[in-house]
Amino acid sequence: MKQVSNIILYPRGNISAQQRRQLTTLKDNIYAFEVNGDFDVCQAIAKRLLGDRDFAKELFNDRII
Repeated sequence: MKQVSNIILYPRGNISAQQRRQLTTLKDNIYAFEVNGDFDVCQAIAKRLLGDRDFAKELFNDRII
């Protein structure tokens, strides 16, 4: 679905080279970011972003959150 942007957070040094290539060579609406930390750090970042109303309003220009 090209109308949806997808963000992937993955932990530095905790995935295989093949997995990294798969994540970082996707195109169009998929964005992969390597994180200094483990899976728990990636999850914490995602939860914080998803719970940030001001960020969501700015990102999605959404008046109803």
